[in-house]
Amino acid sequence: MAQSPVPKATRLVKKAGLGAWLTALAADNNVMAPVTVDGKPLFRWIGAGEVGQLDLAAVHTVNSPKGGVMPQTEPMLTYSAVQDGSGGKTLDIKPAAEDRPAVLFGVRPCDAAAIDLVGKVYLTGEFTDEQYQARRDRTTVVAIACAAPAKACFCTSFDLSPGAVRGADVVLYGRSGPGSVAEGDAYYAIAYTERGEAFLGGAAAKAAGVSDLPAGEADKLEKIVAAFRGLATPLGKKLGKVDVADKLESLFESAYWEKVSSRCLSCATCTFVCPTCYCFGVADTGAGGQGVRFRYWDFCKSPQFMLMAGGHDPRPAKKNRTRQRFLHKLNYHHNRCGEYLCVGCGRCVESCPVGLHLPLVVSDVRGLQP
Repeated sequence: MAQSPVPKATRLVKKAGLGAWLTALAADNNVMAPVTVDGKPLFRWIGAGEVGQLDLAAVHTVNSPKGGVMPQTEPMLTYSAVQDGSGGKTLDIKPAAEDRPAVLFGVRPCDAAAIDLVGKVYLTGEFTDEQYQARRDRTTVVAIACAAPAKACFCTSFDLSPGAVRGADVVLYGRSGPGSVAEGDAYYAIAYTERGEAFLGGAAAKAAGVSDLPAGEADKLEKIVAAFRGLATPLGKKLGKVDVADKLESLFESAYWEKVSSRCLSCATCTFVCPTCYCFGVADTGAGGQGVRFRYWDFCKSPQFMLMAGGHDPRPAKKNRTRQRFLHKLNYHHNRCGEYLCVGCGRCVESCPVGLHLPLVVSDVRGLQP
């Protein structure tokens, strides 16, 4: 398991003060947090009036918080035709306006790790996504350790844990330790980045009673953090460490992909709930000499995903598209970046209507012959 960074600050957060903290944050920031809506835990942008719906007990929200850094639909630029000095017209192109700073609060460690994982796709290499960079630079990620992992959790299969730090500026650990959904009356808040340190020392935190660690609790804190990081995950125990990248090299033409793809409905549920799916399409809309260019989440299992203007489609069959999804996460990305494109959140396990999910494919691939 990867070594965690050295804490930069530690505070105590009383549960009773969370509402005041989020209310104060919402005055100057866009705040996304898990809230209960019609009985379902969802990550939503919330205002001060919705703080009472906060649900930090939900290990699995229906959706992930990736929309906080990669909106499902977002403008890229606006354009309009304007008169130039010679009596003709030219295009006036303006980039999308920047928004307020943002706080993603109550993010689970798997989802925080996913933000870091996807960020490396957008922000490293020959090209970087400036719009994504700007949004990420103004976003603070506050994670919460999982006291009782859900039955579909398998983050431990990817060198993560219910108390992992990757991708988070601050991590909240239940003061009573892991073992149940009940977190006790307070959280230990540990900042692992300079942004997190400033966040815990900010005016909103102070106004909500976020305080220094009580004397004598440093040893207790260390043991509790270690306990969270040592927790097993139910599906992770069955699946074990994912290790199929090399084997998949010889299975590109396997009949397995035809067999397993016959179950797929191409409904895109797996893509929309997955925190590490990052593909997008680009389109323009407008009339009367002005318009907007925007991008939107797209998915590789769509029959139109690779369809070209001339009618050619390099992935015409559902078999090809299903193979692409799983090879991307379990082989292609691993070959390029040295890690799998999955954090074991378990949403695909819970949401796929036909039970076609990554743990199933990993288990099947282990038993296949080249």
